[in-house]
Amino acid sequence: MNKLSLRTVLQVSLQLLYKFLFRVEVQGHKNIPELGAVLICSNHTSNLDPPLIGCFLKRKVYFMAKEELFKYDFIGSIIMQLGAFPVKRGTSDIGAYKSALKVLKKGDVLGIFPEGKNIKTGKLGVFHQGAATFAIKTKTVIIPTAIVGKYRPFSKVILKFGKPINPREFDNSTMLTKQLKTEVEKLRF
Repeated sequence: MNKLSLRTVLQVSLQLLYKFLFRVEVQGHKNIPELGAVLICSNHTSNLDPPLIGCFLKRKVYFMAKEELFKYDFIGSIIMQLGAFPVKRGTSDIGAYKSALKVLKKGDVLGIFPEGKNIKTGKLGVFHQGAATFAIKTKTVIIPTAIVGKYRPFSKVILKFGKPINPREFDNSTMLTKQLKTEVEKLRF
């Protein structure tokens, strides 16, 4: 089975699983450009977030994922098929930085969780400036994204894509990060 067909099988299988288990509803599909580089920036409540986003977008999403996930052959191979690449959290990981820039320069979709880790409090955590830095450096639009609800069997999870944020409208990554967090917060309610 080639990579494209394996990815398609995984994508469809995950869609069915998420729709059955979590009654997933997706809002704002039309806010995602069909072509060109895009940054998807979402709140992060669970390790189930990246596959949720990845399986419901038509375009392949490349995610930065903590390197510990790649230690397990089965999980590592699945998340790589879904577009993940490793990042060493808590360090200046030049390899991950270059991989992310390469994704955007090719005109693909990069998924980043600006909080940098799962936040299980029901509130947004601190947003780090990495996503805004990438957006400004590559002039890539950001799609603020919110995952609403808890991953409990037969509960409801809503995946909301907001209107694009143009990084050219901001003087620096601090201002862009603040606006991104504001937009994600609005989508959560």
